[in-house]
Amino acid sequence: MAELSDQEMLRYNRQIILRGFDFDGQEALKDSRVLV
Repeated sequence: MAELSDQEMLRYNRQIILRGFDFDGQEALKDSRVLV
């Protein structure tokens, strides 16, 4: 899993503090891909 940079931590801070969506959740989201 890709670690979040300091800049990404600041950018996604509001998502990271949500219950059930912590650093692991944000890192998983960063690693995900979508095909449209």
